Amino acid sequence: GTLSIDNAIDYFIDNYENNVVYTAKQSTMENKYNQAIDYLAAFDVDKLNDYEILGVEKEVHFKVDKYKFIGFIDLLLRNKKTKKIILVDHKSADHFLKKDGVTPLKNQKENFEAYRRQMYLYCRAVNDEYGEFPDRIVWSHFFEQTVTNIQFVEEDYENTLEWAVNTIKDIYSDKEFKANTSYMMCNVLCGYRNSCCYANDEGGE
Repeated sequence: GTLSIDNAIDYFIDNYENNVVYTAKQSTMENKYNQAIDYLAAFDVDKLNDYEILGVEKEVHFKVDKYKFIGFIDLLLRNKKTKKIILVDHKSADHFLKKDGVTPLKNQKENFEAYRRQMYLYCRAVNDEYGEFPDRIVWSHFFEQTVTNIQFVEEDYENTLEWAVNTIKDIYSDKEFKANTSYMMCNVLCGYRNSCCYANDEGGE
């Protein structure tokens, strides 16, 4: 509500240089820069008229078992007609699923599983606050201007909670922290990916 879509492109261009914190190949930088402008130029703000915006970058605090979590939901909507909640995450990554809308693409399977778990954890926070689960989970691939859209499945939700608790227990019980060279974890999620001793073959624990 602080910037109109008509002014978004000019604002992006004027502030781009001062806000880039991570650089890649020049060709990649230029491509993503142009894709961002294309996204803003094509954005149809009228599509949001059918939805109540429940939160943007919504900070949530919740517990799974005895463990505390903090998350930031990119966009939380409620359909004004159906009253159903929709959980939206913005992604610069390519879409995850094949044309059937169910099967993950081979090169996106790991990404899909990781992001799906993240969203199902956020579903816990949504249910805590609103007394209901999201009807759908949506990833908005803004560079591609496509979406990945899945229905909320309670079994997948319960499996995610179990996975989260078991993972935390494994971390606390571990005595050695060996390198896990997963592309998703090492190149996308890890905040130390540019200074990792394992990535640079320096060894260490």
